[in-house]
Amino acid sequence: MNFPDKFDYGDFGDGAISDGFEGSCSASLFGEHFIFGGGYDDNMLRKIVGCELKEIGELSFSFNLGACITLHDPKPIILLCFDFTDGFKRSCYT
Repeated sequence: MNFPDKFDYGDFGDGAISDGFEGSCSASLFGEHFIFGGGYDDNMLRKIVGCELKEIGELSFSFNLGACITLHDPKPIILLCFDFTDGFKRSCYT
């Protein structure tokens, strides 16, 4: 597999990649790859397109230091669970 020399991840704070993704999680669905929440912007919803991140909207809730999983049965969904800003309660979002 060949990887590009440059990966454009946008402008997050001072440009350090951890500014944009620390505390976020990622999951894939139907061959598309998404990044949810994180410390820099805990409502962040981005999609990886080629070698770029595209902002595709905002989560309707805060999501930081949580867990993501893709489930396929009975129907394909992404679950976002155990959010830090919610006190790591046993709540999940789809």
